[in-house]
Amino acid sequence: MIAFPPTWPTAVAHPPRYRWHKYWGRKPHNVVASLFDHHLPQPGRVLDLFCGSGVAATEALILGHQALAVDLNPTAIGILTQTAAAPAVAAMDAAMARIAGRIAEDCQGLYASVCRGCGAEVVLACVIWA
Repeated sequence: MIAFPPTWPTAVAHPPRYRWHKYWGRKPHNVVASLFDHHLPQPGRVLDLFCGSGVAATEALILGHQALAVDLNPTAIGILTQTAAAPAVAAMDAAMARIAGRIAEDCQGLYASVCRGCGAEVVLACVIWA
């Protein structure tokens, strides 16, 4: 019989690491991590058969455990590989800054509008259609 953690965690929104793709069967990362914290010795081993998006394997690695993940779907393995990899934040930020610098002037005009209330020219950041 499996004993659950003393306080069962409430699922929370996934951090950016998991939001770069849409995987419908993705498990709540914080619930999976809580189960590992409660049930695995440190360091433990996780075998994730049919790993899907790889939440279990990724959380195991984050917590310092070993993980072996298996799936027949090569897309699932690709998602897991990218998700579990340490992000190169500085390189990504530099690349995004270069791209933003090149396209900023061209894009500004695409989102310019005139406020109906005061007549000021504004640049739209978000539009909610009602």
